[in-house]
Amino acid sequence: GVEAMRHTIEPRLTYSFRPDFSKDFWGYYDSYTTADGKIVKYDKFGNEIFGGASKGQSQQLNFSLGNIFEIKTIKDPTDTTSQQRKIRLLNVDAGLSYNFSADSLRLSDLSIGYRTQVSDLLNLSARTGYTFYDYDGGKRINKFLVSKGKGLFRLNSLSLSVSTSLSSDKIKKYLSSGDESKNKKEKNDNTNHQELLGEDSNDSIYEEEKPDITIPWNLSFNYNYSMSKSTASLANVNSNISANFSINLTKNWKISTRGSYDFQRKEFSAPTINVFRNLDCWEMSFTWNPIGTYRGFRFEILMTAPELRDIKVTRTEGLYTGR
Repeated sequence: GVEAMRHTIEPRLTYSFRPDFSKDFWGYYDSYTTADGKIVKYDKFGNEIFGGASKGQSQQLNFSLGNIFEIKTIKDPTDTTSQQRKIRLLNVDAGLSYNFSADSLRLSDLSIGYRTQVSDLLNLSARTGYTFYDYDGGKRINKFLVSKGKGLFRLNSLSLSVSTSLSSDKIKKYLSSGDESKNKKEKNDNTNHQELLGEDSNDSIYEEEKPDITIPWNLSFNYNYSMSKSTASLANVNSNISANFSINLTKNWKISTRGSYDFQRKEFSAPTINVFRNLDCWEMSFTWNPIGTYRGFRFEILMTAPELRDIKVTRTEGLYTGR
């Protein structure tokens, strides 16, 4: 079903320069002498609203390379309404910079990002970072790994995110799209059968339509993993999964809950339960953290009119008391 594949490459090269505004030529900095004879240089505009001028010269060359992988599907020859589809499979971008003004470690880490989407249900993204410099005693030194025979670069950071979202509307959409062709075929068969028998389609008036009793709901999951290395052998790892669920029991009742689990600490983060009720001119909200260090609840009833929002009744305990 694939008619063509396309790979788009987008290279970008930028150069940036920033002078040293601490020099007397620019007039942003001044100095004073302390009681012990030490000369202190300060920014005259450092405490202003928009801040002061930066100190030190910067001269940097940035290079990035973007990659986009796409495919185009063919039309279904058995369906006259079929259309071509363009699907983006993967986005890969890489970035690197070189600072000419730095006295050492001028080459930045190589950063590579990845993004893809499986239909409209699953999103995946990741980013990796690689260093070109060697470590000595837990400290990065101005020596390239390749000069020590340790390869071109070494992985020093990694982040991964996977998210998905389900809802009653999405499920209904997929089910209806799957049955659409089947219903269309059955409709055509019934029409042909009625034409042969000379019958009208009035029998359908005796068929009762099934009521729609679906309740709007939404469920989402998000998994995050990150790893960073302060040295070549010491890594800091974080991993957790979070979930959000909301449901509208009626037009006025809404309930939602969220929580997360930390795989490193092997414990649940404080889950939160929210209940909302529309009371015409009033509205009620209830937020509750049932377990964990940050336990507590907040119950509030207030006027819905914007000019009367200060008219309310509030009860709090635990975290929501502000203590």
